[in-house]
Amino acid sequence: MSESAPAETPLDELVDDVVDRTDEEPESIRTWLEPFTEDGKVTPAAIESSVTDVSQILATAETRIDLATRTHDEATAAGNAPDLDIVDVRRRAFGDRLDGLRADVEALGDDLGAAWSGLDEPVAVYRAAVALHEITTDAQDIVRVAHDLETELEAFEAWLRSANRRHDALVDEVEAAEESAAAVAETV
Repeated sequence: MSESAPAETPLDELVDDVVDRTDEEPESIRTWLEPFTEDGKVTPAAIESSVTDVSQILATAETRIDLATRTHDEATAAGNAPDLDIVDVRRRAFGDRLDGLRADVEALGDDLGAAWSGLDEPVAVYRAAVALHEITTDAQDIVRVAHDLETELEAFEAWLRSANRRHDALVDEVEAAEESAAAVAETV
């Protein structure tokens, strides 16, 4: 826990202090501080519990990225992959997306560390609560995106390993292009 964690403080008192120093509405402040609250008081234990919860969500995001990375490595190692530019382009694009997710998780980890350090002022406690909510939302988005990426990578690996799948995918793309062109022709 942060060395400068606030002492146990009645929620109403903390809300009043934040209202006096910001333009925020009391009910909004109260809502943001709810995860830091136990029995009507903002407590160091509740803050630490919230930070732990957010850390676990962030760890889940890291795990999802690790799983997607393994799937990417398997797809990249596919021995019978055709020697086509599109294969290299797609592999690089998947790798770039993974790198972006890793950077996002690292930044969220830094944000988490910053959010719960220096909680010696009521406004800092309030801002930490808001930041933890934002970190949670962003980490959950990363979990979803990494899962979707892993699914895409599995499909890509199957595509790489099967000439029939590549053929069928090409036929589907040609048919979709024909339908799109026909729709444009009807509109014009």
